[in-house]
Amino acid sequence: MGEAIEIGPGDVLVAGYDAINSVLRDPGFRVSDESSFDKDLPGWRADPVFIQGADWILSLNAPRHSRIRSLIARAFTARRIAGLEPAIAKMADDLLDAMADRGADSTAVEFMQPRRL
Repeated sequence: MGEAIEIGPGDVLVAGYDAINSVLRDPGFRVSDESSFDKDLPGWRADPVFIQGADWILSLNAPRHSRIRSLIARAFTARRIAGLEPAIAKMADDLLDAMADRGADSTAVEFMQPRRL
């Protein structure tokens, strides 16, 4: 079950898998992009964080989104993803083993902060 909530003129927040899936497949919906940032956040281009975020695929609309998505899709075939599984499983096992070692004496273990193995 999903929900759409108007959060401002022309801006809607969508919650729930089915609702989000429907929105993402509807070409009539657009994400906030450079043009909406220019309108709603004057001066955003002076902040490097916003500049970088504006180029993320999640902040792009067609046709730029479609072009970049097609390039990414070529790299993430089902076969290629399946080939990554052993390396990902090993990384997860190593991280869990390190966490278990750190908490072996029953002390709390912080798992949100990145830590190099």
